[in-house]
Amino acid sequence: MVKQIGAREATRESLPPLRVSQFHTTSSAVERLSYRGGLHDWSNFCRDVRNTTDSQNWSNAAIKYSLASRNLEENEVFVGDESGVQGRFQQAVGQILGMVFRAQTLDIRFADFKCLGKATTITPDCVIKNSGNDLQVVGELKVPWVDDHSIQHSRDAGQPFDLGSHLRMLLAQPVQYMKDLKCKYGFLSTYEETIFLQQRHNSARWVIDCSPVIFASDAYTE
Repeated sequence: MVKQIGAREATRESLPPLRVSQFHTTSSAVERLSYRGGLHDWSNFCRDVRNTTDSQNWSNAAIKYSLASRNLEENEVFVGDESGVQGRFQQAVGQILGMVFRAQTLDIRFADFKCLGKATTITPDCVIKNSGNDLQVVGELKVPWVDDHSIQHSRDAGQPFDLGSHLRMLLAQPVQYMKDLKCKYGFLSTYEETIFLQQRHNSARWVIDCSPVIFASDAYTE
C-alpha cells in the first residue's frame, strides 16, 4: 500500500542510514584551529524547535510517498569520502526540507555556497539561502567514520567549553565561516551527528551557542 507523507510527518522522521564502503578515507579533516571566544550551551534549543514545530500551520501537500513493503528512501549509494557524505546529506536533508519549505511557502532552500555569487576565498560545504541569494545558514560537513570528527565524544568530554578542548577545534571552521560571512546561524554535521550554532551578542561581546547533538537516528516524538 502506498502512503502519502506530508510536510509535518516528513520533518519528524529519522534519516536513512549511510552505506559506508569498506574502503574509505581515514585521515582527519579537522583544521588545526581552535575557537577561543565565548562558547555556551544553546539551552533552549530543543524547546524552541518543539514550540516552532507545534505552532506551524502545516500544509497538507504530499512531500513524498512510502510503501509498507519496502523503504523507498533507503540509501543504495556507497560513500567513501567527504564529497559522498555531502551528496547523501543534500539528498536526505536538503532535498526533503526543500520540499517542506516549498509546501510551507518559506523562502529558503539548501544550496551550494557558489550559488550566492559572493567574491570570497572561503567555501563552506553548504548553505541555506533565500530567493534573493541572502545567506541564512552556513554548514560544514565531515565524514562520520573518523574518530577525530565525533561531535558527541567532543561534546561529552569533561570540560568541552574550556580553551583548548577538542570541541573548540571541531567548531572553529564553521564558526569562522559564520563570523567572516556575518551569518547568525550555522551547523556542523557528519550526517550521523549534527550540532547547530548561533552567534549572539551578550551585551559585552559576541559569543557562540551550541545545541545538543542531534543524531541521524533521532525522530520527533510528541
